[in-house]
Amino acid sequence: MSTQDFLFELGCEELPTSALKKAGTDLVTAIRSRLDKSGLNFSRIEGIAAPRRLGVLVRDLELQQPDQRIVLRGPSKAVGFDEQGQPSRALLGFCNKNGIQPGDLSEIETPKGVWLEYQGTQPGAAAAAVMPALCCEAIDALPLPKRMRWGSTRQEFTRPVLWLVMMLGEDVLPATLFDRQSGNQSRGHRVHSPGTITIETAGAYFDTLRAQRVIAAFDERRDRVKALAESQSLAGQFTVVTDDSLVDEVCALVEWPVPLMGQFDPSFLDVPSEALISSMKEHQKYFHVVDPEGALTHRFVTMANLESKDPALVIQGNETVLRARLSDAKFFWDTDLKTPLASRAAQMDKIVFHEALGTLGDKCRRAGSIAAGIAPMFHVKPEQAKQASLLAKCDLLSEMVLEFADLQGLMGTYYARREGIASDIAEALHEVYKPAGANDDTPATATGQVIALADKLDTLVGLFAVGQPPTGSKDPFALRRAALGILRIVADHGQAVDLGQWIDRAYQAQGSLATNSEAPAQVRQFFRDRLKVMLTGAGYKAEVFEAVMAAHPSLDPVTISARVRVLSASLGSDDLVQVAAGSKRIANLLDKAAADQGTPIDPALFAEPAEIDLNRATEQAGTAVKGALNDGDFGAALSALAALRGPIDAYFDCVMVNADDNAVKANRLAALGQLQGLFAQVADLSQVSA
Repeated sequence: MSTQDFLFELGCEELPTSALKKAGTDLVTAIRSRLDKSGLNFSRIEGIAAPRRLGVLVRDLELQQPDQRIVLRGPSKAVGFDEQGQPSRALLGFCNKNGIQPGDLSEIETPKGVWLEYQGTQPGAAAAAVMPALCCEAIDALPLPKRMRWGSTRQEFTRPVLWLVMMLGEDVLPATLFDRQSGNQSRGHRVHSPGTITIETAGAYFDTLRAQRVIAAFDERRDRVKALAESQSLAGQFTVVTDDSLVDEVCALVEWPVPLMGQFDPSFLDVPSEALISSMKEHQKYFHVVDPEGALTHRFVTMANLESKDPALVIQGNETVLRARLSDAKFFWDTDLKTPLASRAAQMDKIVFHEALGTLGDKCRRAGSIAAGIAPMFHVKPEQAKQASLLAKCDLLSEMVLEFADLQGLMGTYYARREGIASDIAEALHEVYKPAGANDDTPATATGQVIALADKLDTLVGLFAVGQPPTGSKDPFALRRAALGILRIVADHGQAVDLGQWIDRAYQAQGSLATNSEAPAQVRQFFRDRLKVMLTGAGYKAEVFEAVMAAHPSLDPVTISARVRVLSASLGSDDLVQVAAGSKRIANLLDKAAADQGTPIDPALFAEPAEIDLNRATEQAGTAVKGALNDGDFGAALSALAALRGPIDAYFDCVMVNADDNAVKANRLAALGQLQGLFAQVADLSQVSA
C-alpha cells in the first residue's frame, strides 16, 4: 500500500518548561494509540517538542484505511416479515438506520431460529480525511497545566497558538484548530530566522527547521545540550556537572543551544556549595563546575539560545546577574552565623505547626520525647537524640532557608558544625527529613535514623490522634509517605523492632491534644497496610503477607518481611504446598463444626492407625517448630510443617472426621484443632493458594 510522511505542528508562544517534555511524550502516545485504533499503519512517530512548537512527524503513513467487514444482526425472520411476506416496520426501521435495503439481508440459522443479517464491506477512509480530526482529538486529550483563552477563541490551550501546519507528503490537509487554518508555513528561530518558512514536504520538516537554527526534536536537542555543556570541561582540571533534571529544563528553554562558560568571584566559595549550586541551578539554570576532587569551582556554564556576535558580552551579562544572586546568598550566610542555632528554638513557639497540634516548638519537643524513647534501640544516648530533635527544625528560621527552602536541614548541619556542636548531632540534622521520597536514601547515621523516625511518628500519630487521617486519594500531610519512610528506615536498620510500642509512645506524647482514643489501633492498621503495599510492590503475593501476619501479631516490619520472603521461597516445595491445601481443608472442617480448638485429645478414642500417626507427627512437629522459632529460624519451622504432608494425606485418605460416634467425631476435630493451632504459630497456611 502507498505511504507518505504526515506532519502536524502546532506553533505557539513559549510553552511552560516544566510541561514541555511530558506534553511531547503524551502527544506521541495519543497519536499512536489513535492511529492503531484507526487501522492506519506507519513505520514510526517522531515527536516535535520545542519551546515554540508541539507536534509529530509520522513516517510512512498508509494513505488508506483497510476495508472493514461489517456484520449487522437484524430482527428475526418472523418479526421481519408480515403474513404476506412484506417487510415489517421493524425491518424497515433497521434498514433505514443502517442505509441498506431489505434485499441486502441474508437468512442465518441459529439455535433460536432464523434471523436476518447484513454482511458487507465498508471501504476504508483516506488518511487525508482521518488525520485532521485525529490530531484535534489528541490535542484536546493532552493533560496540560493551566489552559488559557486568548483573543476571540473559546478553545483553550496552555499558550496562545500562532500557526498550524498539517501536511501529508507535499499536500496541505485542510484543518482548523484554535481558530488557525492549516498550511505549510512554519517559523524558524526567533532571532536567527524571524520570518515564516515554507515546509516543502512533510519528511523534510526536521532538516528544514535545523537549517533555520531550530532543533525541533526534544531528545535530539537534549543530547546536544548535554554534550555541549560537557564539552566545556577540561580534562584533569574541571568537569561540568549535567544532572538530568537541569538538562531537561534547559532543553525546554532553548531551540538552538550555544554553550558559554563564565566565572564568579572565588570568595563566594566560602558559602556552602549547596547554596551556590541552588542559586545557579534553580534561579539561573546554569550548570556548575567541579574540580577533580568534586569540590565546587568558581566557573559555570550557561546555555544561550542564539549564536551571539559578541559572546563575551553575553557572558559578562550572565556573570553580573549571578554576582547579585551569590551576594544575596553570602549575606544570608554571614547573617545567620551571628545567631546560634539553639537560640532560634524559642521562635518556633510562634509558628503554628497545626491548629490542633500546637506550634512547631511543641512538635519538636514531642519528637524529642519520642526520640529519647527509641534511641537505645539504635545505641544512641537518649539525651543526644532529644537534643538533635530540638535542633533539627531550627534552621527553618534562618535567612538562608527562607531564601533557599530546599536547603532545610542541610543548613542546620552547617551551622552546627560552625558552632562546634557534637558531630553525631550536627551530621544528623540534615537527615531528619529523610527519606524525602521513594528515590531518596534513608539516614546514614544512627542519630539521624532516630530523629527521622521520631519526627515522622509524631506527625503521623498526631494527626490520627486529632482525627485527621488520610482519606481515599487525599493525603495533604503526606502520611502515607511518612509511614513508608519509617518502614524503610527500620528495614535498613535491619533489627527486629515493635512499631506498636513506638506508636503508643508517640500517642502518649500528644498528651491532652489527643481526641481520638482509637488512634493507636488505627495507626497500627495503617502501617500494616503500608507494609503490605511495600511487599506486594516488591513482587510478593498478598496472601503470603496475610498468612504471615495472622501468626505474627506484633508489628515488626523486619521479621514480617523476612518471613514473607522465606514463606514465598518455601512455597516452591510441593510438600509445603500440599500441607497448605490440607490446612485449608482442616480450617473448613473446623469452621463448619464450630469446633473448640482447646478441647483435650483422648488418645484412647483413636480408632485408625492414621490418627495415631498424625497425632504423633503433630507432637514431633510442635517440638521442632518451637525450637526453630526460638532460634529465629523461620525456614526450619516451615520445614517441620512440610514434613507433615505424608501423615496429613494418609489421615484424609483413611479417616472419616465426621464419624457417627459423637465422642470419636469430637476427638478427631480436637486433634485437627491442635494441628491447626500448630500452623497458627508459624503462618496461616490456609490463606495460601495451592
